[in-house]
Amino acid sequence: MGGDHSITLGNLRAFHKKFGKIALVHFDSHGDTWDQYYGEKYMHGTPFRRAAEEGLLDMDHSIQSG
Repeated sequence: MGGDHSITLGNLRAFHKKFGKIALVHFDSHGDTWDQYYGEKYMHGTPFRRAAEEGLLDMDHSIQSG
């Protein structure tokens, strides 16, 4: 998965539906874990926070670096 993070949450939801919890390896200059971005809950700066809240990620086997 790459590119614009405004589509990442949808991709993670689809992968989770098929495979279960996802181990995330995320390299970026920022974590994209904001609660809101310009007053919106669903933006390119929030997908990994939403994914964690929705239980999509295997938090014991995920890492972010940047």
